[in-house]
Amino acid sequence: MNKNHKADLQSNHMIILPQPDNKLRIVFQPDHARHTALLVRNWVKPNQIPDNLWERLIAATEHHDDGWHMHKYQPLINEQGEPYSFLNLPIETHLKYLHYCTDSIMKKDLYQALLITLHFRWIFSKSPKSNISDQKLVDEYLSWSDSMIDRSIERLRDEEPPENHQALTRPILRLAQRILSFNDRVSLMLIGALPWARFDEPVNYSINEVVMRYKHDEWGVRLDPWPYKPPFFSININARNLDHDHFETSEELFDQLGNAPTYRIVHRIMPY
Repeated sequence: MNKNHKADLQSNHMIILPQPDNKLRIVFQPDHARHTALLVRNWVKPNQIPDNLWERLIAATEHHDDGWHMHKYQPLINEQGEPYSFLNLPIETHLKYLHYCTDSIMKKDLYQALLITLHFRWIFSKSPKSNISDQKLVDEYLSWSDSMIDRSIERLRDEEPPENHQALTRPILRLAQRILSFNDRVSLMLIGALPWARFDEPVNYSINEVVMRYKHDEWGVRLDPWPYKPPFFSININARNLDHDHFETSEELFDQLGNAPTYRIVHRIMPY
């Protein structure tokens, strides 16, 4: 594998999807983020969010997993030789990534960084840890995120034009976060990283708060009420397959990834 190709692989952390016969399907985090952004781009824009902020919400979704490349942690495999995925990283490593991600986006757009922080905060507030030391780290992150959210809202109200101010109120920010978080979860369920489960938070895509229902079948995913602009649509995501799920070293993992061809998975999104 040439050095540039290896660097590209190292800069993209992985979603690890076990397959039959001890094989692995690999989806890179940036591909998942683009997959999620395709869903959001098709969403019916709420009237409460101005066009310019809606485009920034889509951009935040597309880049909500930027930052993995800034954290070159080692090893990339655990003591059993299994690759780390974002779901089984040590909590300290995962939280460091969240800070790196927020920092990288904040340099470009504070509004995007605010939405991503709201998204991460929502995820970790819903996932208590059984380990006391891990929960302490999560509590510290939640406290930090609360302060960051307060400061960011205050600063954005000073910097953004008046026509954007309503969208900087907490109810409308929660709406934007829920749209990002809902579609992030749908993407992860479509690719197999999360089990199909109910999204209990209301997803407000018009004036009324609505709890979204969805079901997965052999054709794709069906949603009710239908929140998207097209009557139905398809999205795709890149993936790679590895022939085994244990590796002696990170170098062996990179070599296998470098030799694995990329293929495209298509998902259909439809109403009930």
